[in-house]
Amino acid sequence: SQQYLMDCIIQAFPDEYHLHSLEKLLQTCGHMMQNNLSEDNIYQINGQVTQISEVIVINSLINRLSEFVENSEEVEEIKAQVDIFSLFKKNIDKIIEEQALQIELAKLLELQVAFLKFVSQCYPGNIDYVNQILSSCCNLCSKRSSTDINDESQKNIVSLLTLPLESLSITVLGLADYPHLMKFLPFKKRKIVAQNIARVTFFFFSNFTNATFRLLAVANSGTNLRDLKIVNQLIDFLVPILKDDPENQDPDPTEFAAEQTLVARIVHLAVHNDANEYYAMLNRFKEVFLAGGEKRMAFTIPALFYGYLKLADFIHFSQTSQSEEAYDPSTTPANYKVVNHRFMPFRGDLSFDLVAIYHVCRELLQKLALTE
Repeated sequence: SQQYLMDCIIQAFPDEYHLHSLEKLLQTCGHMMQNNLSEDNIYQINGQVTQISEVIVINSLINRLSEFVENSEEVEEIKAQVDIFSLFKKNIDKIIEEQALQIELAKLLELQVAFLKFVSQCYPGNIDYVNQILSSCCNLCSKRSSTDINDESQKNIVSLLTLPLESLSITVLGLADYPHLMKFLPFKKRKIVAQNIARVTFFFFSNFTNATFRLLAVANSGTNLRDLKIVNQLIDFLVPILKDDPENQDPDPTEFAAEQTLVARIVHLAVHNDANEYYAMLNRFKEVFLAGGEKRMAFTIPALFYGYLKLADFIHFSQTSQSEEAYDPSTTPANYKVVNHRFMPFRGDLSFDLVAIYHVCRELLQKLALTE
């Protein structure tokens, strides 16, 4: 009955009241629910007997406040007075510490999903808060057996990995515990997350259309795959769609073509105002694509080839540009053998659009005035 009363208070009192009295509310909730797993703590919802625990009540409170945060202009003023994140984090950590083995893993992860959603709305762009939540989830999963990470738990882990993409986009590449949490998923579920990362990465740059000017604009804005470290981080996340699924050697052709087309598009997001660094990033993609099998190479290698050609075009454009900030000529390779000689041939029965590639090469060679 006390738990039911707490839920009634959460639903009946104003959201502003809950935020201003959050510390007392959470303390009271904890005191009232020390015996929340006893058989007496049940009541009926829609005719079904349901056990109410602190997890469910806190989850209800977070979901209620998430709606308020999303639609209220008073949140910033309240945040200046109340450390909302720390209060919730302390309370949730206490629940996990005291009741982790008594509560289903799926329920605890569901609570973390609600908390992460709230944080994404209340503290948009706060990478540290997001990583703290993911770190707690990693610790939680590491202490449970593989049988505990059932379908429902896996669904919540996918949500935990997907939500940051909506608010942080490719910034998730810098989250230390993001790949660690991903490892608790089976290959098929990791593939879903990898597909979402690939989509977000590509559409993050969808406003840039002209190839050459896009390279310069993205390079100047700082929102790109701007160095080899970031490229390596992205590749680590995309591994499930860069290699074959050991449990499924015959993927759906339509789905396979869609995800590999997306991977191919991502190659064009790798840019740098140092041509040698740019070349190193393309070579990293080349290394991964060659190990992905001939079916994938039919999609990825043509894109990589165009990437090398765009690099040469970028060098030429930068040298002839009147803008002093566009490119530093001192970083230009000694010659254009970056494409002309050092692009290694690829093996396999690959259905390239050779006519299109020929015309691009001819146009590029005319620009560069090469005689070789």
